Amino acid sequence: MARVSSTAASTLGSGVTTPSIQNISVTAALEAPVALPASTRRYKVQMRDSSGFEVRYVSAGPHFTIECGNDYEETGLSPTISYTIIVTPSVSGTLEVISWS
Repeated sequence: MARVSSTAASTLGSGVTTPSIQNISVTAALEAPVALPASTRRYKVQMRDSSGFEVRYVSAGPHFTIECGNDYEETGLSPTISYTIIVTPSVSGTLEVISWS
């Protein structure tokens, strides 16, 4: 079962309080580039149906696998850099992305 969590603004770090949510339809085995909003300092991705997915930062580049029922989260990002992550799902569905700036 997918993990559901709520994070209070006070635990996100100094100045990290504005959330942005994206729900993206993705197709099995196809790369889906996800541009994170400007000034992102932290983000989390998961598949709505708890299926697995791969994350990479360069198209067709090295990747790591997120097993079924898990999410992936990055913290401590520089708000002056634009970030794009590339997600490849194991099954078609909805990718949920929440980012904080």
